[in-house]
Amino acid sequence: MNRIVAPRLLVGLLGAALFTGCSNDPPIGDIEIPFEIGVVAAMCSEVDAVEVRMTLTQILEEGGPPSPQTELTPCDDGKVVFSGINAGKYELLAEALAADGVVILDNLRATTRTVEVLEDTTVTASPVTLTFTPAQLLVAWELRKGGFQAQCANVDTKKFEISAARTGGIEPLGAPHVFGCDDAADAFPYHTVPDLMRELDGSTLDTVVIQPMDAAGAKLGAKLSVPLVAPPGHGRPVQIRIVCEDEVCTAEQVP
Repeated sequence: MNRIVAPRLLVGLLGAALFTGCSNDPPIGDIEIPFEIGVVAAMCSEVDAVEVRMTLTQILEEGGPPSPQTELTPCDDGKVVFSGINAGKYELLAEALAADGVVILDNLRATTRTVEVLEDTTVTASPVTLTFTPAQLLVAWELRKGGFQAQCANVDTKKFEISAARTGGIEPLGAPHVFGCDDAADAFPYHTVPDLMRELDGSTLDTVVIQPMDAAGAKLGAKLSVPLVAPPGHGRPVQIRIVCEDEVCTAEQVP
């Protein structure tokens, strides 16, 4: 009798173990995230948006490294779908890309940027509103003395105050930012002008103004006004190069 029952008992225990193992899998669900371009829900073609990319990063209560998940869809689809992902709350980054891959719209102006995935359910999230991304202002400088390159410590020009403006330099786009001449570059040789308030409107930015200064912040010479060839467009960079030769500075836009 025992010879018959023992194998049956073993099989039963094995089956229970397998069943228990399956139940430990994390719950999953699907989510559809519609998107709109601006308050008026403009057409993708009106803003030259070709694709929309969304990235979900799960918010983990116990901490641990995030594991972002990204989906890309044609802009005309009007929504992005994530299938079979872990249930829970996620931070959402939504971006619209132009044909050359530049991010020209995103959802970073939105006050709420989270979504929730429910177990065994297809959730349709509230529409995400995409608005234009700011331009990027990049500045590089070269210091020269007596015809040779010089270090920051060996010149009087110690700082550069950078201002962005529109309407021919009349109206400011954000507050001025001051760089020290020995500040580390973000992507050599360029330094990125901070724009925390996202005020660098790429459709109207037309002038960059540079004021060289000494170590105490006193002005050295006149302001340098650099009119742009054309506004750069949303999300696109403007590169400015400054050359100071024996404390006399000039500046130009780099094509």
